[in-house]
Amino acid sequence: MKSSKKLAAATAFALAATMMLSSAMGVWSADTDISVSENKITFDTGGGTVTPPVDPEDPDKEIEPDGKEVVTDNKGSLRLDVVPAFDFGTQQITAGTENKKYNAELPKDQTLDEAVPYYAQVTDVRGIGAGWRLSAKMTSQFSDGTNTLTGAKIKLKNVAAKAQAGTTAPGTTWSGDLVYDAQSGGSILYLASAAVNEGMGVSAVRFGNTDRDGGALTANESVELEIPADTQIYKTTYKATIQWTLGATP
Repeated sequence: MKSSKKLAAATAFALAATMMLSSAMGVWSADTDISVSENKITFDTGGGTVTPPVDPEDPDKEIEPDGKEVVTDNKGSLRLDVVPAFDFGTQQITAGTENKKYNAELPKDQTLDEAVPYYAQVTDVRGIGAGWRLSAKMTSQFSDGTNTLTGAKIKLKNVAAKAQAGTTAPGTTWSGDLVYDAQSGGSILYLASAAVNEGMGVSAVRFGNTDRDGGALTANESVELEIPADTQIYKTTYKATIQWTLGATP
């Protein structure tokens, strides 16, 4: 009797195991139906939002400007987000036969109360990798409306570019002088060029470096106003305008 019960139990177990095995093997049987789906995402040209100001030496970080720049609030697919507004401070009038030279006072990140270089910020979300070119032009001479700093020029030095992580920065930069010419309206100074597949995303074109990361400090001498020695200087505030242009091709 006991043998019969044991035999029945063994038979039931074997049958259950066979059914489970058959079920598992069925996954790979000839009767299995396999389908493949194609999944996708499509990207289109960006724009419509504002890119906040970034640190010109570390574009992955945002900063709070102190007013020595113009935050444009532009929203196009290729746009200037920030352009510099050079401030040469308050200087004492001096005599002499040499040209007068004054370095611009550095802007600050108000969040950390740290100096940063003057810079221009570019956003390119066209998604075509066509590149771009940044230039500047002095469109009026330093003047108070009555008196003019004839022959004054702004010297831009140590121009460099950096992009946010994962993108390639513009590969070509130039230094030079911004000079106003009453007849031509001023000459164009090219500052940076992003070749094909460069400068996509957010890039900062800066003038010099700070020593925040232990490097050499050059930003404090990278924007210089030079006034000829024979130019009359009066006790007043002089202002000049610079036009910054971002072209859609390198």
